[in-house]
Amino acid sequence: MGATAEAGDDDTRVIKFLVGSRRLGKFSYTWRIGSGGTSFYIKPLPAALQEIKVSLHGPDSARGLTGGYKIELDESAGSTQQDAGALTKLVNWPQRRWFGGHEVLPGVDLVVRLRFPWDLFDAQAVSAQPPPRGPRAREFGGLIPTPARGHAADVDVFVCRDEPYWPNEEQSRRDNANLGPIKNKAGQYLTAQVVHRHIEQEPSPVAGSAPVGPLGAPPVFDRLRGLGAAFDDTAEFLWLEEMWLSRSEMQREALSIFRAPS
Repeated sequence: MGATAEAGDDDTRVIKFLVGSRRLGKFSYTWRIGSGGTSFYIKPLPAALQEIKVSLHGPDSARGLTGGYKIELDESAGSTQQDAGALTKLVNWPQRRWFGGHEVLPGVDLVVRLRFPWDLFDAQAVSAQPPPRGPRAREFGGLIPTPARGHAADVDVFVCRDEPYWPNEEQSRRDNANLGPIKNKAGQYLTAQVVHRHIEQEPSPVAGSAPVGPLGAPPVFDRLRGLGAAFDDTAEFLWLEEMWLSRSEMQREALSIFRAPS
């Protein structure tokens, strides 16, 4: 089960996607993946989140650069948590970190997994705002179906050195689960694949360190939309997760920082 369409045109330069349901009126944030020069870039589209930036750099012989993958908070973007109107909280975001990616095949790295758990779309959830207009020319727009209860919609992002790659490509094409490819000037391809996974069977490292409260998920009245980052324990790829945080738990943690020692 995947996106409503596939991007595969050689002229495609940008992939924009979100998880959601028009029938339910529930949506995730919208994300943009694009190519620029010898690199690819991943960013959320809401104005309040413009400081977030994942850069996937290819080799650039003209500048003597070998390439690499990086997550950072771009302070020059000028967006802060205050801009979000107390609707967004960033969790575990480093100012800057380089990482290696997880090699799944020679020349193919799994670099990012974006996770969207089922409770973002339940009946009582406050939805993020979908984009006001459709994709432009040379852009692909995908609406990914919401996951079943207890599951998450994951978008796995790959950088491919020689040719596009999707796991189990024949089946995933039948499931309409593939995004991309887009190509950079280094000759690399970026592809992505939508996979619905059971959260307990394949837990996210983001959730384990997020302030969600003692019950593991905050009640509706205590919810604050959050966006967290973490790295896999055994493979050097980045997890990004949109999730509900506990407003009261974050307030408790903030107060504990200033509490005088006994």
